[in-house]
Amino acid sequence: MWTQEAALLENKCQVLDSYVEAYQHTLDSEEGFALPQMITDITHQCPRRILNQQIERQWEYVQRLCLAALIPRALEHFLQEVCRTCKPASASGLASLQQHVLPLALDLWLTPAEPEAWYSAQLQNDVSSF
Repeated sequence: MWTQEAALLENKCQVLDSYVEAYQHTLDSEEGFALPQMITDITHQCPRRILNQQIERQWEYVQRLCLAALIPRALEHFLQEVCRTCKPASASGLASLQQHVLPLALDLWLTPAEPEAWYSAQLQNDVSSF
């Protein structure tokens, strides 16, 4: 963590050097006011704040990984519901059903639809009438 903070401060110094050099060569009065403000903002930007942002991004990534771990259970549940509805009579019927259902689930996964498309037209009409 200290190594990253030291690298951040070194990069910040390089950026500040560039801004100071740009300020020294500025002829435009608007830039003459904007550059010192940018230099001040960069100077006072806390490395801890940046570190907190990195931690937050990593936390969101972990949450997405947790959701991804639920995919096999969701597929199993989906297959159980289809089996309950279609009631295959034999093992070959079950295998055939799985061969048809799993590509459908993959297609749904790869081409997500708008949430409204998940519901029947009648249900959408009923909800929109409220």
